[in-house]
Amino acid sequence: MTRAITSEDIARRLNSLPAVVRHAGRGLCTAFMAANSTHFVTVARATGLPATPYQRESAP
Repeated sequence: MTRAITSEDIARRLNSLPAVVRHAGRGLCTAFMAANSTHFVTVARATGLPATPYQRESAP
């Protein structure tokens, strides 16, 4: 079983603060009318959000 990604993990990767990540997550849940983060992922995937984040293309 894989470990859940935490706000701290996301913040570290984005060079941000966990509180900022949690606040943004609440905003996304509100925008997608989701009850919680698990519901948000289900709703977002149903509306076409890709399963993995987009990869930045490297400059030539």
